[in-house]
Amino acid sequence: ALTVLGIGLALTPFFAGALLLAPPLAFVGYVFPTEYLGSRAHQRQAQIARELPDFLALVRPLAAKHGLEHAVADVSDALHEASAGTNLLARQIRSAVAAYGTGADLYTALRDIASASDIEALDELAAALSQSRKVGKGITETLTEHERSLRDAERNRLLGAASTVQPKLAAILALIYLPMFVVLVVLPLFLSTLGRI
Repeated sequence: ALTVLGIGLALTPFFAGALLLAPPLAFVGYVFPTEYLGSRAHQRQAQIARELPDFLALVRPLAAKHGLEHAVADVSDALHEASAGTNLLARQIRSAVAAYGTGADLYTALRDIASASDIEALDELAAALSQSRKVGKGITETLTEHERSLRDAERNRLLGAASTVQPKLAAILALIYLPMFVVLVVLPLFLSTLGRI
């Protein structure tokens, strides 16, 4: 942004409008990247939140047989390979598993990944799994509860988004169809009635 202002000042002797164009261009140069990166981060978080319930559904049966750490590693590797690297959650979980392989606690590694990526649902999952291990509660039960709560939250979010559709449709009807109805139906009826009188 400051660079654009400097260029505007430098070009002022050669181009009279440079100083007038510099502030809006500097503003756009500052706001656009910030908004773009914020939008990308939000899309990334939303994608990971959508992928997490399915990931848990795949981990749950394997965790009952082979243990959580092994199940998480197997499922994240399989998802990463099947999606050709486009599954963001699998990529994040694989880095947590790699940290676990170097001696870090899996739950701490998951929480670190969650805080670095600002994914609240993954942080809650790591805390719930850690707590269930300390208390002696079954991992499968914790995974089932967390998956159910994530699916319920997604359903509620979608229902909330769907509830905003009706007012938008009413606005479309009022702004587009109603004037056309008046022009095409009511006005010809009125004119034909006036013609008969």
